[in-house]
Amino acid sequence: MQTDNEKYNENVQPNTTFLNELKDKLPEFFTKDGAFDLDKFKHQLKDKNVNELSEGYQLDFVGKDYARRQTGEMPTTVIVPDEKQNRGEGRDSKNLFFTGDNLEVLRHLQNNYQNKVDVIYIDPPYNTGSDGFVYPDAFEYSDDKLKGMFSLDDDQVERLKSIQGKSSHSAWLTFMYPRLVLAKQLLSDKGIIFISIDDNENSDLGLLMNTIFGERQFKVQFIWTKTETPPALSKYSRRTTEYVLTFEKNSFGEKYYGSELDNSDVPLINSSNSVRRVIFPINSCIFYK
Repeated sequence: MQTDNEKYNENVQPNTTFLNELKDKLPEFFTKDGAFDLDKFKHQLKDKNVNELSEGYQLDFVGKDYARRQTGEMPTTVIVPDEKQNRGEGRDSKNLFFTGDNLEVLRHLQNNYQNKVDVIYIDPPYNTGSDGFVYPDAFEYSDDKLKGMFSLDDDQVERLKSIQGKSSHSAWLTFMYPRLVLAKQLLSDKGIIFISIDDNENSDLGLLMNTIFGERQFKVQFIWTKTETPPALSKYSRRTTEYVLTFEKNSFGEKYYGSELDNSDVPLINSSNSVRRVIFPINSCIFYK
C-alpha cells in the first residue's frame, strides 16, 4: 500500500519546489486552482520597469531535472529513535544526531526546522576519484516513466541513467543539488552555510551555489592550509590548501574573518614532535632521472 507521501511524489515535477516558494512569497500571482498566472506576473514586471534579462548563462548537467524533482519529494521513510543511545550517552543531550540517507533526513527536517537554522557546515564528497564517491540513486522509475516526467527521448534517458554508480561531474552535481536546495530551506533569514571543498569540484560547486542561492549571496571563499608537508610525489604540483565557500540566505551585512591556528591539532607539523633520522639500507633505493 502506498503512503500519502509516495502518492504525492508521483506528481512532483522538476519545478515543484520553485513554484512552492513562489506561492509562499507571491501568492497573488496564483489562481484559485494553484496555477501560476504568468501574464499577470509579466505585466507587473512591466509596470515596475523591470527589464527581462536578454543575455546570461546557466549551469546545465546530465541529471539536473531529476535533481530538481528530488527537491520537491516528500520523505518515504520514518524516523526511529535509538533507545539505547537515548538512555545512555545521549540521555542529557540537547542535540539531534541522525544516521541514514542524508537526503531523506533533510526532507524530514523540513517539517520542524524550515527557516530556523542559523548555521550549516557540510563536508561533502570531494569527488577526487579516490574518495569512494559514486552517484547512489538507482533510478527506481521505468524508462517510460522517466520519459514522461522529464520529456526525454531514448538517448536522453540512457544519458541520465549513465550517471548511476559513476563519479563524473554530472553525477556529483546531481547528488549535491537537492541536498543544497533543502539545506537552504532550513536556513533562517540570517542563516549562513559553509561548505568544504578542494580543487576537484571547487568551480562546479561555486556555479551550483550561485544557481541555488544567487550570486549576490556569495560572501567569501576561505582558503586554509591543510598541510605544510604535501606529498612530494604529486603529479603536477604539491597542493597544500583547500577551500570553504560561504553563502548567506539573505544579505545582512555580517563580516567574516579567518584566523590562524597554531597547528596543535596537526600531528605531522606539531612542533612538539621529535625529529628522527630515517636510514635506508645500502642499495635499497633506486633513483630515476
